[in-house]
Amino acid sequence: MLNLVWCAVNLLPAFPLDGGHLFHDLVEARYGSDRALFWTGLFGTIFAIVAKIIFIAGILTGFVIWSPPYLKPNLQALRASRQHQPTR
Repeated sequence: MLNLVWCAVNLLPAFPLDGGHLFHDLVEARYGSDRALFWTGLFGTIFAIVAKIIFIAGILTGFVIWSPPYLKPNLQALRASRQHQPTR
């Protein structure tokens, strides 16, 4: 059961998880690199914020759990995608 949970977590569309790389590749093939970086960074940032809220709730309840994905690589991807987009 634990392996299934790890599998599900690893497939979240967020960096540096495998799901983030898979999601990026799928979106990149259809919409291009900048959009793929933006959407992967956005989803990763959302998942990272939710994971940190769960982590803090776990600390408060005495049940500490590891909470991927990490915020920093996802924010970096989101910022990098915004820098490459042309201005209108």
